[in-house]
Amino acid sequence: MKYFQDITLGQYVDRDSPLHRLDAKVKMGLLVVLMVYIMRGQAVSDYLILTVFFLGLIGLGRLPVKRVLKGLRPIVYLAIFTLILHVLLTPERDQTFLFFSYSSAGLREGLFVSFRLLLLILSATLLTLTTKPLELTLAMKKLLSPFQRFGLPAYELSMMMMISLRFIPVIGEETGRLVIAQQSRGGDFKSKNFSGKLLIINNTITALFFRIFARADSVAVAMESRGYPGVAEQADLYPSKIDMEDFTAVSLIIALGYLLYRV
Repeated sequence: MKYFQDITLGQYVDRDSPLHRLDAKVKMGLLVVLMVYIMRGQAVSDYLILTVFFLGLIGLGRLPVKRVLKGLRPIVYLAIFTLILHVLLTPERDQTFLFFSYSSAGLREGLFVSFRLLLLILSATLLTLTTKPLELTLAMKKLLSPFQRFGLPAYELSMMMMISLRFIPVIGEETGRLVIAQQSRGGDFKSKNFSGKLLIINNTITALFFRIFARADSVAVAMESRGYPGVAEQADLYPSKIDMEDFTAVSLIIALGYLLYRV
């Protein structure tokens, strides 16, 4: 459970880099395009190109590589679980390893799906690491504002997204505190006694839910006490402008798409 404390999704790293200077609306739009590229990948060469591209983005954003990759550790277990499911549940098992038979097609598809999952989380993590939460909120509000005429609550949705992102590291912090509290009371998360270990994990998760709901209630009370206007019209203190760096980023993404799907 300590890996929950390593999650970097939802956190912001202050740097002076081309990625940080990009307009938030442009970054969100390019994120959607990148996710489409990731989901459409069908060959090993596609994912090699995408991996090199993401490593280049990490360097361009002057982000600590170790911290970014460390944030993927909790997702690795989900990716491994997804791979195992594909290997075990895919029919037509045509390969044998020791006494275990498996499907080569299931193994290939499982590897692709697992890698897609890691790249999707990495792309969302890069967005939050290089964009301030307020900028994300305002960008989402601007992108959804055309749908307000159809009754879509654009500002409320963007505010919910920002609060949800800010709660991700909070969950990691609370999990760390609860794990330390359980260990100080004699709880052993590495115990070989499965029933005892399951009881400790259950108690920790239950306490975590109570703490998260308490935090959410505190946020609601704080917003209400400060006169949060809700749906009232608000002006931007620093209106965003699209400049040459944003056009360059769009050009790079288009070039990446051509490189991936030139055929």
